[in-house]
Amino acid sequence: MDQQQNQANPNPKLNNSLIIISAVIITAVIVGGGAYWWHKEIIEEEKGALEKKIEDLERMVTLLDEEIISLRGIDSEQSSEDRDIQRMSDINQINLALEMYYGDNGRYPVSESLDKVVGSSSILIKALSPDYLRYAESSSLNGFPLDPLNPERWYSYISDGKSFKLYFYPETQNPETLYRLESKGFFSNIKIEFSDDKYLIIRESL
Repeated sequence: MDQQQNQANPNPKLNNSLIIISAVIITAVIVGGGAYWWHKEIIEEEKGALEKKIEDLERMVTLLDEEIISLRGIDSEQSSEDRDIQRMSDINQINLALEMYYGDNGRYPVSESLDKVVGSSSILIKALSPDYLRYAESSSLNGFPLDPLNPERWYSYISDGKSFKLYFYPETQNPETLYRLESKGFFSNIKIEFSDDKYLIIRESL
């Protein structure tokens, strides 16, 4: 009789445990699924933002290259202004490569101290060349663009991995000329600063 009564009334503690376990499993599935789609949405947004950055940089590089070609058609000898426009093209090419590197690695090449982009010991050249940057000009090292007057002049780079600063001192130290070039769109997303009695062209991560 007692055995039949026990079969008719299963252990309530066991039932409660099964209910709790089921609730935990269902909650984990719901929360986990929501987190997955939320994370996927964030990744897609970051990917879209990076692709837009790259497209903008490619347009800027094309604009600068067209200007360089037109200037060379007028005069085979490069002036200081011509070389500064070439430098702007180089800086944008390097910036484009940096964004591609960031897309693959989740960070920029780290250089806590100032990296002078002069020779093969440069942190930036080691990180980007030749996988992320193949340059056609003769003034290059392993496909990496060097300043037109290298090694007397060079590009400089510093980064903590999360952001970067890339810059050079233009030969054209006439502010009217620099701001005229800026007005033509050559200095998009680029700052002109005055430091140590010289004008400085700075390209920072967006």
